[in-house]
Amino acid sequence: MNELLSELENWIKIKRPTLYQSLNNGLTDEEIRYWQEKFGFSFPEEFVELYKWRNGQDSSNYEYFFNMNYFDEIEVVYNQWEDGNDNLTEFNDNNNIAWGKYWLRFFSRIDSNGFCIDVKGELEKENSIIEYIHDGENAKAFSSLTSLFSFILKCFQEEVFTYELINGEYKENFDEDKFLNVLKSIEN
Repeated sequence: MNELLSELENWIKIKRPTLYQSLNNGLTDEEIRYWQEKFGFSFPEEFVELYKWRNGQDSSNYEYFFNMNYFDEIEVVYNQWEDGNDNLTEFNDNNNIAWGKYWLRFFSRIDSNGFCIDVKGELEKENSIIEYIHDGENAKAFSSLTSLFSFILKCFQEEVFTYELINGEYKENFDEDKFLNVLKSIEN
């Protein structure tokens, strides 16, 4: 995972310098321990590696990290987790889990949807990546953070998503054919 994150960082630094500048420094071992104590459970190793690499992106930067998702700071992850556990741990109309007690949403969209790591395997296997859809049908999206970030890097390299600044706002462009080709090439 660390090698993959290093490659991703190099790509972002060259191709998306504004996003690169908005990435927060990673958490220290002491900060990781603090947050694990606050959550009340240990984080999966890949999640630790991710947040030691970078603690999300500065919330004042409105450039999407990937596919209309922002990379959340650990404080935002905690607030979402706490809110989810207080208000959403139930089943939705389709009898699917609406929110898992051990889901950590680390990518978020404006509409509160995003990607979570399923720490205890409540919906799928442990540490799989769940696409969280508020009031919708949640589903496994990737088998691990490594598979998700491999997919993200490949999408960046193949220019599935391109970004441009127009009148002070970032616009994300999407190439569906390239997306489908990348999806086929990545093992979930």
